[in-house]
Amino acid sequence: MGTQFVIAISAVSIALTLLALLGRKSVRAVLTMQGTPAEVWSVIGDPATYFAWNPVVVSVKGAFEEGATLSIEMKNPDGSTSVFASRVAQVLPHGRLKQVGGIPGLLTFDHTWQLEATDGGTKVTQYEVYRGIGVLFLDCVWIEAAYRRALIQLRDLVESRSRRQPHIEHRMCSASPEPRGPSIQIPSPAHADRDCPY
Repeated sequence: MGTQFVIAISAVSIALTLLALLGRKSVRAVLTMQGTPAEVWSVIGDPATYFAWNPVVVSVKGAFEEGATLSIEMKNPDGSTSVFASRVAQVLPHGRLKQVGGIPGLLTFDHTWQLEATDGGTKVTQYEVYRGIGVLFLDCVWIEAAYRRALIQLRDLVESRSRRQPHIEHRMCSASPEPRGPSIQIPSPAHADRDCPY
């Protein structure tokens, strides 16, 4: 009985060790939206406003600067909230934002925002990889659904901001040669466009 118990404990220990080292799950959500990568970045690069569009984020304290540590409060599926730390691993303005964290062996995360310019917009990918024993208890279905909702609300915010931006038409009137003879009156700025042929 004692030998079987030792063998069972050893087998469980080996299984948990392998799971801690090799256990892996990932989630991914992709959406193309109107707006440039710079316009999308102006939203995802501002941690203070995540609560306004990300359905699972209550608050993000800190700055998206490489090496910085953030304190993130998130909503759980049951409506409760939890706070965890996240380290900013990579910041490529208008391109990629990567954060990592967790407890090695138990549960770690590697979260990435990826922006790619497309014809008439930006392809936005939100991707996260989890590793460790904790993947056994991770509800990736809920997380992926939350990521899709976040992308939809991100798109709505980016596109509404784009619609509100004034579209200024830049016009230039070529200067006429200075006339000879009597002086002429130069129109005031308020009426200058009247003399512009465009």
